[in-house]
Amino acid sequence: MGRLLAHTAVLLPLVVVVGCMDLGDVPFYCCKDCDPQCPGGYECKGNYCVRKGSCPDVVPECKNTNKCGNGTCDAGEDKTSCPADCGGTCGDGKCEPSESCTSCPDDCGKCPASCGNGTCDADETAQSCPQDCGGPSCGNGTCEAGEDQTSCPADCGGGGCTQDQTQCVGTDSLKYCDKDAWKTETCDALCKAGQFDYATGCEFAQDKQKDVCMCGDFGSFGSLCDEKQKCDPSLFCGQFDTAKPGFCSKNCTVSGANCPGAPPGTTASCVLEVSGQLACGFTCDFLSSCPSGMSCDMISQLCKP
Repeated sequence: MGRLLAHTAVLLPLVVVVGCMDLGDVPFYCCKDCDPQCPGGYECKGNYCVRKGSCPDVVPECKNTNKCGNGTCDAGEDKTSCPADCGGTCGDGKCEPSESCTSCPDDCGKCPASCGNGTCDADETAQSCPQDCGGPSCGNGTCEAGEDQTSCPADCGGGGCTQDQTQCVGTDSLKYCDKDAWKTETCDALCKAGQFDYATGCEFAQDKQKDVCMCGDFGSFGSLCDEKQKCDPSLFCGQFDTAKPGFCSKNCTVSGANCPGAPPGTTASCVLEVSGQLACGFTCDFLSSCPSGMSCDMISQLCKP
């Protein structure tokens, strides 16, 4: 009997403490037969008592409701747990990329009346209505819908650029100044607009002292080729020496037969073998010369780059 009383003396104070003290942020089961079900400062969510204003993910009813990164500082998020949404800078008068009309109307202004209709309207931007305009994309090198010189000078320019200014964006796009505003296009699109066949990339051109898109035209039968100088899609680039450029050739079927389409003054014949298949090469002697950029190897009597 003495032992039983000793144990009871330990349990009773524990029950009193649980009902009165600040229990912190760790959820605990609701008392279904109590009124109220949870102590002061807490509320019942499902079968758990949680601190008012919070909704931990460990509570099933709260799981997946706290979506850090959705542009809204939701219940359960703060500057520490979700700086992307709560930022800690709302109210400084500057609408930053992590802020929007939803998360910080004081800095970004109230959301337009049409915000949420699924269309990025003229009076909406990525910051004023991220749900319609796709969210902030400022800094990706493209002046997109919802961005302008004021909201995103990095992509759209803020005025002051000169007509000859250019800047490579990665290795395959070019940002250039057009009528005092920056524009960005892929090199492939710019080269094709200039009547070229393809682009080899964007790089700094020493002769022009600025970044440019490098463009090229497909090489014809007998022209030199390498990684940048491509052959017409109907041809392939054959090499005698991997350390040197190759030449645009084509496959053939009858050994020793003439290959049509050779440049004027040259002779092409089915005299090569490439990867087990017959191919056209250029023969040379005192009657015929080699295509431009190739010279005659007198031992084999073949033109080589």
